[in-house]
This record gives sequence, C-alpha cells and structure tokens, in this order.
Amino acid sequence: MADIETATESVIKPKKMSKSSLSIFDETLYKDKQLKKNIVPITRLLDGKEICVINGNDEISDEEIIEQLLLHRAKVVRNPRKETYCIIVGNDKKAKAHNIIKTNKYDVVTLDWFKRITKEENWGTLEDFLPWDFLSIRDTTKQLLMEKYDDYYDSYTMDVDEESLQRSLTKMEPMIKEIELTFIEEQALDKELFDNGISPFSVFKQIIGYFKQCSDLIKLKFRFMGGLINEDLNEHINYIFIEDKSLITEFNETMNETMKVIDSKWIDECFQDEKLYSIDEYIIK
Repeated sequence: MADIETATESVIKPKKMSKSSLSIFDETLYKDKQLKKNIVPITRLLDGKEICVINGNDEISDEEIIEQLLLHRAKVVRNPRKETYCIIVGNDKKAKAHNIIKTNKYDVVTLDWFKRITKEENWGTLEDFLPWDFLSIRDTTKQLLMEKYDDYYDSYTMDVDEESLQRSLTKMEPMIKEIELTFIEEQALDKELFDNGISPFSVFKQIIGYFKQCSDLIKLKFRFMGGLINEDLNEHINYIFIEDKSLITEFNETMNETMKVIDSKWIDECFQDEKLYSIDEYIIK
C-alpha cells in the first residue's frame, strides 16, 4: 500500500504552456503546414517580406491569400511581430483583427493592397503602399505617406483622375459636415485668408450648374471646388455646361435670359490653376 502511495506522489504533472510558448508552437505548426503545400514560387516580389495573414472574407479565404503570397516568396505568419512587413485583414469585425488594429503598432492593410500587388502586371516591382490601403498604420509609415499625399489622399505628384477625385471627396465629407458655415461667414473668411477674397479650393462656390452629356470627371472637379449641380434645368441654374457644342440647339426654347451656355473647358482650366477665370471666352450662348 505504501509503495502505491509513493508511486502516486512521484507522478509528474504536465506543466502549463505560457501564452508566448503557445504562440511559438502555433507558428511552428503553421510553418510545417506551409512546407507540406510544396508551392513553387513564380516571382521574388515579396522575397524577405514577413506578412501576417489574420483572415480573409467571403470573396477570398485566408488559405487562398497565403498560397498567393507564398507564390511570391513571402514569409507568412499568423501572429505579427516587430519585424512584420504588414498584416492583411479581410474582415476587420473579427475580434483578433479588431484588437490588432486598435494597437496602432502595425501596418494593417485591406485586401485591396493584396489584390493590387499580386496582379500579374505588377509583378515586376513591389509597389508602395497607398494611403487608402490601411486599416491601421505605424507612425513611420504615416510620415512617409505624408510626403506624397495630403490628408484627403490627393497626391502631390500625380495628376488627378476620376477615381482619385472621388476618393478625396469621400474623405472630405465628414469634415464638411462638421464645419458648416453660412455663406456670409465663408465670404468673410475667404476675404481674410486670400488676397482676392476667393479661395483657390472653392472657386465655384455658390455656382449652380446643369451638365449636358459631360464626363463624370468634369462634374467631380466642379463639385470638388465648391460647385453645386442641379439635375433639372430650371430658373435656379447659373450656367449650362456642355462639351459638344452641337448640343446648343437643344436649349433654345428652355433657356431664360439669365442662363448662359458655357464650354466645360472653363471648369478644367480653373481647376488646373486653382483660379476663377472669366467666363467670357468660354460662353457659347
């Protein structure tokens, strides 16, 4: 009986693994899993880059993301470290993703970044991060981006296009809602800040335009610099904008004496130079 008790007392209980040990254990299993895939890389695009994949979404699973990254020689991990190049998150509502984003310690990117860099046309060189790629960003990365883009994602070096302009407008909307001034207050502020009393960022302020078969980019430029667009041709319209001068005949009966038909090139040139030019040279009728 004593022997049995002694044997029982000598049984060694297993030690509990610490969280850090579990993390290393998980990573080891994960690396083994990668090796078993036997994936042959097709480029060296991500060679030397450690990328953490948190999750995918309904469109693309995390396993599919991982396989694509391995094809470009990335080192894929499940838990981020200080050395991690970036973290990919497909669903930021999940607890792990949400908690990592809140720390602001890592560059956490959306699937848009992953899709862009893995397009075949971009295999030649790894493109820089874009401001709208991020769900969370390191201070060092943010400083680099501030040298190339303003707070509204407008590039200091690249020409504006329809997509980039729409992105800037979307970024500005919350700020515009927070800072609502009356027209008189805006005028007073412009006179105080600018020599001619006209802000170069809102040269079309209080101008109401009607657009006939004009490009979306022209309309975006007009809106971006303070113009108002009316979808109906009525007495509130200041200017009618057209690109095709042959359309002038359509307005002969609907125009009143105060309306003017303007070549939309006026918007382009005002936008380009951030200056309100006289409409005299652009009046068609």
